[in-house]
Amino acid sequence: AEVTTAYAAKLSEVQGRYPPACRRLACLDHISSLPALLLPAAALTQACRAAGFRRVFVDGAHAPGQVPGLDVPAIGADMYAGNLHKWLFAPTAVAMVYATEEMRCELHHPIISHNYASTPNTESLLDEAVMLGTRDYAPLMAVPAAVRFWRRVGGGGVLEVRNRDLALRAGRMLAAAWGTTLGTPESMVTSMCMVALPEVLGTTLEDGIRLRLQLLTGTRHLQAASHGAYDRAALQYFVPA
Repeated sequence: AEVTTAYAAKLSEVQGRYPPACRRLACLDHISSLPALLLPAAALTQACRAAGFRRVFVDGAHAPGQVPGLDVPAIGADMYAGNLHKWLFAPTAVAMVYATEEMRCELHHPIISHNYASTPNTESLLDEAVMLGTRDYAPLMAVPAAVRFWRRVGGGGVLEVRNRDLALRAGRMLAAAWGTTLGTPESMVTSMCMVALPEVLGTTLEDGIRLRLQLLTGTRHLQAASHGAYDRAALQYFVPA
């Protein structure tokens, strides 16, 4: 509720500041990376529509394999993109793009190649993506096998719930050991959980800059993540490490 309220306030500000012609595209996260938050993508998409945005794009890079029962069309966005190599066991650099039929008639692949269509239609975007020079198609061809494996190990509901449980347990254990708190509400935790770092590491801006150089992150939080290879027994080694 706090997220949707904050978005509504910002969108109201945008409406008052920019004319309709300027509200052409809204870009949203489904799961943000830092901090790791599961956002109400469908509700935020509706809010952007109500604010007069012509098109809505949702960045779902972390969503496939993390969000149980992911139903992309039901979100209501014009475009949605998600990675399959992060949580769905596909090879590196495999991703998917969803676009409504109307949207597909307005899009071109960014690389102009053999099947370029001067007048886009509902099939032309896929055709343009089929032949892109010397690209290696092996990772894409492995997707069906990756999805079958994902389903075999509980993907589609069981695995996502299990991973969230482990990430949340790890986050709570670290917070208790460090005397800190989780960095996000538990209701917004998926397979990634933010934990505040102990104050002994510093509290000033200078401390933050030093930590960023050491940890390559701009926040005083650690991100605990869980996937199929981990189990509860592994957590006993996590906190001491």
